[in-house]
Amino acid sequence: MSLPKATLTVKPNPAYTGETVTLTCSVGSDSIWSYQWYKDRNDNVVSQSVRHTITGDTLTISSVVESDQGQYWCQGENRSKSISSIISDPFTITVNALPTASVKIVTPQGLLYPGETVTLQCDISNYTDWTYSWIRDNQELPIQTRKNTISLPDQAGQYKCGGRRRGRPQNSYVSFSLPIIITALPKATLTVKPNPVFPGETVTLTCSVGSDSSWSYQWYKDRNDNVVSQSVRHTITGDTLIISRADVSDQGQYWCEGNRVSRPTSSLTSDPVTLTVKDSRPTATLSLDQANVFTGDRVTLTCTVESSGWEFYWYRHRPDSTPVTSTSGYSYTLSWVSVSDGGQYWCRAGRGDPVYYTLYSDPVQINITGESKTVL
Repeated sequence: MSLPKATLTVKPNPAYTGETVTLTCSVGSDSIWSYQWYKDRNDNVVSQSVRHTITGDTLTISSVVESDQGQYWCQGENRSKSISSIISDPFTITVNALPTASVKIVTPQGLLYPGETVTLQCDISNYTDWTYSWIRDNQELPIQTRKNTISLPDQAGQYKCGGRRRGRPQNSYVSFSLPIIITALPKATLTVKPNPVFPGETVTLTCSVGSDSSWSYQWYKDRNDNVVSQSVRHTITGDTLIISRADVSDQGQYWCEGNRVSRPTSSLTSDPVTLTVKDSRPTATLSLDQANVFTGDRVTLTCTVESSGWEFYWYRHRPDSTPVTSTSGYSYTLSWVSVSDGGQYWCRAGRGDPVYYTLYSDPVQINITGESKTVL
């Protein structure tokens, strides 16, 4: 009587990485058989292990990997009769890799700024009907989509995606990480000149956001939602706000902000600058560096004014006359005086366009003695 032959069945085959594969061996309908399993060679016995479970007529391979691929045989053993079946025909198990997901940014192209929305796309080659899952910093987001795109509010992190489906393969490999970095908005810089300012003076506020000329600017006073609008005394041109004939009501904190069509569409608001408007027009103070002046002496007049940025105007005999001269510094020197240089002198200062003048100083009298000082 010839020996019965074992029959081997494998489900599923081919298998995908991570699936469970069940091998079933049978020798007719008799249940008295126990089974031996072989891989790649019919003397290489498959033993029980963490991923290989042998129960009755089945060998179960859990979470299959590429190394599980190969030829398998089985053989029945009847210990009561001390006989073995003929070994089964070989069965080749194929383990296919899961499709791999890839994630990319669809929009925006380039840098991502605070307040913007980012759209991600997950691509999985081969197969259809995926449900997509999204992962940020190794935490799965509570969002699954049937579409392969998702729009998210700006949030920095490492993003991945993966897919699940009802058919086989049921899963994809998760994509590599895609870093999303939020780039800080450029910050506006505000300058105010002059500051402090005096009643009636012209003040120029200048706003800049880097060196790009595509920005337009918004201006705020005292609150960063209180917009300064064009008016009779407030002229907005390009990057400047010009306040004409300043008065105490113009005093306060100012901010500016850049806006444009291209991304980023707005800048951070500038730091506040406090504009101070003095109560009254400043007075110049004139002084002489020596009391007794002799012919041939070098005499220096000094004109002092509160704050900076002034040009100084010098007058002789009458303050409402044409200036003798003007200087960018606060002093005027007569290098070699003669008797004809004697008399009363005044000064005042001016700055800006149109020029804003201080009050005239009190006069200073220069009396020149006709005789030179004796040199010993």
